[in-house]
Amino acid sequence: MSKSENLCKTILDVRFRYLNIWEPVSINGSGARYSVGCLISKEDKASINKMDRAFEEAKKNYISKYGEIDTEIFKNPIKDGDIKDNADDSFKNSFFINANCKYNAPEVVNAKVEKITDKSMLAVGDYGKISVTFYPYHGKDGQGVAVLLGNIQFLRKGVPIYDKVSATDEFEVVEVEEDFLD
Repeated sequence: MSKSENLCKTILDVRFRYLNIWEPVSINGSGARYSVGCLISKEDKASINKMDRAFEEAKKNYISKYGEIDTEIFKNPIKDGDIKDNADDSFKNSFFINANCKYNAPEVVNAKVEKITDKSMLAVGDYGKISVTFYPYHGKDGQGVAVLLGNIQFLRKGVPIYDKVSATDEFEVVEVEEDFLD
């Protein structure tokens, strides 16, 4: 391995849990960011191994940069979907990570690595790959490892995680008096 190779960077096979990839979005009052929530199947040992190696390398970088890890407060970005609070069925048998980037929009490509610009092509529940970099942080927001979003490759459609119901399916016609607001 060359010294210039980033051992914290990897490509993972994922199912998209949420996609804020076309415009940066502020979540819970944070600064606006591009972000993706990803589910990694516990059966995908290759992706899990790559994710674990990148995380462990980021922990080593933390120690070399900031010193000893305080295990009481150190944050791990890899969450177990089977024990996540308020998790729906899509989290079962999966690990979950959030990857984000403040400044650079991810490039989004299809299986042939052709750029996708049609926002309707990707949806929550679809499958693809993401490039991510695990990196250490230490500051007023705590200490731990976070995940930087790189690029996204859409591979195939999946069953939508959130079913959108049309208004015409939810409501019935209601007769309203003409002078109702007068």
